[in-house]
Amino acid sequence: MRKITFQRKEAKSLKKNINRTAVLFLLPSCLILLIFTILPSIGALIISFTKWDMITPMEYTGLANYEKILQDISFKESLINTFKYVIGFVPINVIFSLIIALVLTEKWLKGKDFFRVVFYIPVIVSAVAVSMIWKWIYNPAYGLLNQIIGLFGFPRQFWIEDSNLAMPSLILMTIWQTFGYNVVLFISGLLSIPDLYYEAAEVDGANKLQRLYKITIPLLAPTTLFVVITTVITSFQVFDQVLVLGDASGPPRALMVVVYYLYKIGFGSFKLGYASTIGIVLFMIILLVSIIQFRFFHKEA
Repeated sequence: MRKITFQRKEAKSLKKNINRTAVLFLLPSCLILLIFTILPSIGALIISFTKWDMITPMEYTGLANYEKILQDISFKESLINTFKYVIGFVPINVIFSLIIALVLTEKWLKGKDFFRVVFYIPVIVSAVAVSMIWKWIYNPAYGLLNQIIGLFGFPRQFWIEDSNLAMPSLILMTIWQTFGYNVVLFISGLLSIPDLYYEAAEVDGANKLQRLYKITIPLLAPTTLFVVITTVITSFQVFDQVLVLGDASGPPRALMVVVYYLYKIGFGSFKLGYASTIGIVLFMIILLVSIIQFRFFHKEA
């Protein structure tokens, strides 16, 4: 009996030590999250109810900024452009990443590690550096892309300046830069599926396409949900690429997305109260879209 009591005390002591160790390891991350995310978010919510230019004292305006945003035509245009970007970027990125991941997990493919590194390199490169490279590629006078299509007899295009080509050009560039991250996530999900399922399906006579639809896609649902949600969230926040692709007067009207409009209002016109309101509204939109995604796909995942 004494031995059992001693073991219980020892277990409780060990549990306390583990909890303390866990808290100590989590503390730095929690502090960073608190200082750089939670507190600024609370501050932005408070500022959204004020009129403030960082020089004069804050002036409480209540819901005036939120009423103004409903009548702001420029904000509505930027929101439409953002949704165009999200709708064009997310499906292509996710589907293309999945296809590449499926190829890179095939047993017959040699040099898998090399291709994984090659596809992931753009992810770790600065978005500003990538945008500068693609800005040269899209240059209408001497850009690489116009030189390539010129070999096939196509006329020179003004990729960024053309209102019809500006958004597809931005989507193409960001897909090239970011799809490698989703490829890694999909590869991880594919490798976690036991080979036993595929072997059993093969014995039952299922072909490759049937195994893909009946085994791979259903069992990959949790990874797919995570990839889609994170890709949607990051696509709503596109900014660096738009800023660099523009000129001294800013990006063309077709590329005026919400985060750039927020930056323009906050740090161009010094209307911090209204800029904070735009940020809060964008946060609510992202939250709503994420909740809808969870509601529709959580059962499958």
